Amino acid sequence: DGVTTIAICGMGGRLIADILTAGQEKLSGLERLVLQPNNREDDVRAWLSDYGFKIIAEKVMSEKGKFYEIIVAQPGQQVLNDFEKRFGPRHLEEKSAGFLTKWQRELEKLQVALSKIPEANQADRQALEERIQAIKEAIQDEG
Repeated sequence: DGVTTIAICGMGGRLIADILTAGQEKLSGLERLVLQPNNREDDVRAWLSDYGFKIIAEKVMSEKGKFYEIIVAQPGQQVLNDFEKRFGPRHLEEKSAGFLTKWQRELEKLQVALSKIPEANQADRQALEERIQAIKEAIQDEG
């Protein structure tokens, strides 16, 4: 059909990955994917990494207090670790204002949640503390 770019927007990351898997035969000759998952961005990044696409740009946008991520990819090899899948390799390099705001807000929510978990519930506390630490690492300024 001569299509060089496909955009899939406004649905969950797992569904976007499923759509890409189901339509894999239509992806040959493709120059670019523009993806906007409403959640589970890590599923989209994992799919891209597993199926021969490289993330070339990422952007966080917000509207009415909700954050949206846009991921642009093209054919190419890129191996991502779990940290990069979660936060985005381009986001981790650029640390844009939108990215920092999104994750700072998530960090604050998790810290409030942690304060409400009883000390006796160590497994839940530890899981939340690990998520908090990952966010802190992602948004820290290396300079």
